[in-house]
Amino acid sequence: MSVSNYKRGVGLFWLCLVAAPVARAQSPVRLDGWCRGHHIALHRDGKSDDSPCVAAAVAYAESHDQPLYIPAGGPIAMAGASQVMLNNITLYGHDWQDRGAAGQAPGRQGAVFWLTDRGRSPFLLGENSVTLEGLNFFWPDQSLATPVPVSYPALFRPIRSGGKTEAFKFRHGTVMNAYDFLDYHAGTIGNVEIAGSTIWAIHDAFQLYSVPEVFLVHDCLFSMAADRAQKTPLAAWYARNGTWLTAGGNGSDAAVSSVGVAMQAVNTYVYGARYGIHVLGGNGSAGNIYLGHAIGGGFDAVETVLQLDPDAAMGAFTFSDQYWYAAHYDAPATPIAHGAVYIPAANPHAATQITFSNLYVSAHGTMFDMPGTQGMGPIIHGVTGFICAGLADASCHFVIAGAHVLVRGNQITGIGTNTRNFGISVTGSAVISGNMFRNLVNSVRIVAPAFPVALTGNVSQGTTGQHDVTGALGANLAASGNAWSKP
Repeated sequence: MSVSNYKRGVGLFWLCLVAAPVARAQSPVRLDGWCRGHHIALHRDGKSDDSPCVAAAVAYAESHDQPLYIPAGGPIAMAGASQVMLNNITLYGHDWQDRGAAGQAPGRQGAVFWLTDRGRSPFLLGENSVTLEGLNFFWPDQSLATPVPVSYPALFRPIRSGGKTEAFKFRHGTVMNAYDFLDYHAGTIGNVEIAGSTIWAIHDAFQLYSVPEVFLVHDCLFSMAADRAQKTPLAAWYARNGTWLTAGGNGSDAAVSSVGVAMQAVNTYVYGARYGIHVLGGNGSAGNIYLGHAIGGGFDAVETVLQLDPDAAMGAFTFSDQYWYAAHYDAPATPIAHGAVYIPAANPHAATQITFSNLYVSAHGTMFDMPGTQGMGPIIHGVTGFICAGLADASCHFVIAGAHVLVRGNQITGIGTNTRNFGISVTGSAVISGNMFRNLVNSVRIVAPAFPVALTGNVSQGTTGQHDVTGALGANLAASGNAWSKP
């Protein structure tokens, strides 16, 4: 290119740049100023219903393609006079989370909604993208001292049953004493992102039956009364009934995803619930989670981290680099009902290629109770596991597995007094290699002789039974390089 042509090109570039219109971010609508300017009351006293003002301001901001800013101040009462329709809008609040000072309800520092309507959901999501950031939600009439919670409607749900929402983002918020947080058991939501938030939903944090794209949760705490881990009657109810994620079906075959082509839970900590992830069953409408990863964080005082009901399915999913404490929050000396992972019944789609990697797990009972695994079964490696922890007398296993399981490089210890601790019980083919077994009755039980089982490079200490390996020891058993304390 000649110098003259180069200069001509540069000149045209600058001419186009100067002549092109400059996109400017829309200035936000400020809630208090807008309500005052339109002569709609905004009391912010936590008692007088402010929902008509909020609904009108949201509708105005949406129609003018502007975000809505909610400044700090007193609590905004949502008592049911109006439901807020969120369709294509961003709501953001004063940039801090307001959990309330010791002994005080939240609502004095941040942008806080107080929810008291027991009949209808306060916020309904439309077809487009909705973003909420820096907002706080509190149910003042939900008492921690009551043994049964008030079953308020979900904080967020679709505008109509069966409705579809493109995307929902909830960032840097606080939710305290909700009954349900996000309920899409009768709708489809394309993308969900929950980030940097503290949420306590007493019944279900998430009910998701159809998420065809992404479900992403990162850097969040899901805990009783937000970050106040107290042994209260309501916390005990949560320990028996609460669930972090309930995944159901959308009426299609179980092979069709209901949650997450890319479900990701990153650095997320769930405390005190009955279930972590519960995938519901049901012929023709079972839930299915696949292509996902839960990494970092963990499940603490959660009795069952993962349960797949009959006909439910999970595939190509990994749990890694987490801490699990599988126990009854309100009765730690009682054995958990099943396992930290519970897959009870076989079906064609159940538990294909689930990996449990680099976990530290203490279970008040059996750890991986998975007789229903099928196909390309689970992989368990790098787990440091303590079974029957804190129990005086119980029968516990590290793994109970159906078909095709790989158990490699784990450290398994039975603890407690007079417990009946067992290592791995398999009814199908298995590769069991490089594991360390401590203080167990038996290290390996082989139930069915028809399937090949390979035992290589395992070590045991303190075995209390007659032999480390028991059961159907036939021609399909291949063993080499093991150092058993009770051969």
